Amino acid sequence: MDHDGILRVGGKLQQSSANCDMKHPIIIPRKGHFVNLIIKHFHKKVAHQGCTFTIHEIQSQGYWIVGGIRAVSSHFYKCIACSKLRGKQHTQKMGDLPKESQNLHHLSLTLTWIVLDPLRQKLVERSECKKYGLLITCLASKVVHIELLEDMSTDAFFNALWCFLAIRDPV
Repeated sequence: MDHDGILRVGGKLQQSSANCDMKHPIIIPRKGHFVNLIIKHFHKKVAHQGCTFTIHEIQSQGYWIVGGIRAVSSHFYKCIACSKLRGKQHTQKMGDLPKESQNLHHLSLTLTWIVLDPLRQKLVERSECKKYGLLITCLASKVVHIELLEDMSTDAFFNALWCFLAIRDPV
């Protein structure tokens, strides 16, 4: 309690060269019209930059709001300008499944319809050797198989395909 009867925050900053309001901010309750006006003023002053900026500006001006984070974040989420700046969350747009994967009689047979995709080249760490991959995906059951290749030649492709057929017996 200071000499004017105002409740202030105590602390270990008695020897600091900062002004009295900075060392001992005024304690004000979280709810009330006065607090809402203070929050609104400093929220506009920091140009709607967010809760943390608003709280730091309030505290640097000599006010300490009890439960200030909740009060400022409540005001922040009610602010129309901030809600326009935040925008709405986007959802992922999903494409339709291929026609082949929607036929139920193909689901019992694995690897009925496959897609072959070359993987992008990758450099192996600290060497000049480049590695390639062949991604084999079943459209019906979504089984994925990856074969590594030394190069992207036709012979390497057929070798990878024969290795795949040796592991996964063709239907």
